[in-house]
Amino acid sequence: SASPTKKSSAPRNTRVSTSNRSGFQGSAHSTRSPAVCTVCLGRNSHSFIECTAERLWDSAFPAVATRRNNKQLLLRSSDKPLCVDWQHVGSCSSSSHNERHVCSGCLATTHGAQNCPRAQAITSNHTV
Repeated sequence: SASPTKKSSAPRNTRVSTSNRSGFQGSAHSTRSPAVCTVCLGRNSHSFIECTAERLWDSAFPAVATRRNNKQLLLRSSDKPLCVDWQHVGSCSSSSHNERHVCSGCLATTHGAQNCPRAQAITSNHTV
């Protein structure tokens, strides 16, 4: 039997990878993240930063946002920029650009894309 004082052979200062975690730990552009695309509001695997969908993920509504030029998030109707941070779950605390605090999915000013009722629901791949 091993001595209780024997040290582990694992190297010190080893970081544990978090790339396989679910949730909003990774980038919103990660295919493993259940984040919502700010253009189509879909959670399916695609390049969020390059999404050019003209309708939302379920085709129920036209997309109100688009990505153009340098992949900036813009309103389709006016090309006005939207605040990308506002679209995230944590939102944006800046009051210097409130006119950009509009949901990229439904134009509401009370939430961003991640909390939009039009967003694709999270589905679990885990079975019981």
